Amino acid sequence: MKIIEMYEYTIGKHFLPCLINGDYSGLNDEEVEIIDNFEDQLGDILEKENAYTWNVEYTECYNYSKCELTGMFGEVADVQIVFMK
Repeated sequence: MKIIEMYEYTIGKHFLPCLINGDYSGLNDEEVEIIDNFEDQLGDILEKENAYTWNVEYTECYNYSKCELTGMFGEVADVQIVFMK
């Protein structure tokens, strides 16, 4: 498979189960709204006919930075959505 496009985001690690597996457990109502809005913004990207996957950069140490979804500082992960053909 060949990578066609890739988009990168820095998001709070607690959003990963929901984003990747659709598991909303552990998120409060405000966080559910935040992740739903993010997925709505990705709507055009996710509706492409190409296959896509989420890649997550895991590190052994803590990665504290600003979450692009909330604007708050905390433990984050760098994620990419990759489209392949």
